[in-house]
Amino acid sequence: MAKKLYNVLSPDGFPITCEPFKTKKAALEFVPHWCQRYQQQGYYSTARRDQIPLHELPDYLRLVSFVE
Repeated sequence: MAKKLYNVLSPDGFPITCEPFKTKKAALEFVPHWCQRYQQQGYYSTARRDQIPLHELPDYLRLVSFVE
């Protein structure tokens, strides 16, 4: 039986974790923890050198689902 898994993609389009999440809820609950990684510098810098303020960062993330 196929399992539905979830990834959260960064503004650059990369998964924010190495392993996918088993539930949508778990994926969304992890977002604030990931955003905290950039607390010291105060923003997320994209590969194109755009600076996204931390309070806006969750709006730039994308939740995707797939079947394993």
